[in-house]
Amino acid sequence: VRYHRFKLSFFDLLMLIYRFCKPAIIEIAAASDKERHVQNIIHYIEKHYRDEIRLEHIETHLNVSKHHLTKIFREATGLTIFEFLYQTRINQAKLLFHSNSRNTVTNVCFEVGFKNPAHFSQQFKKQVGMSPDRYRKTL
Repeated sequence: VRYHRFKLSFFDLLMLIYRFCKPAIIEIAAASDKERHVQNIIHYIEKHYRDEIRLEHIETHLNVSKHHLTKIFREATGLTIFEFLYQTRINQAKLLFHSNSRNTVTNVCFEVGFKNPAHFSQQFKKQVGMSPDRYRKTL
């Protein structure tokens, strides 16, 4: 009897949680086309950040014009697509430095998708507030 009462109480609790969460679930399910496109752009960047990414690649992948993509991405995130790409790459670089403090700046630069170490250092310092070499040495 106790087991069945417990099970019934547990189901009641689950139903209560569901009722509170139902509006949010419906809202997520009814995401607009713009939101879906932005989510797809983010997914594409997270999957391909190591590769050379051009707006034309995303445009082809999502079958949406690059002008429309840049506009809706900026509206939704407050960032340009390339600012988001650079943030993703810098975050990955920080993870690589943490996982192995012996990683060289140049190796990490190329591993996360930057083609130019000077550009990598510039973006890293802009986002983190210190050079990648100094960041690596603080670990």
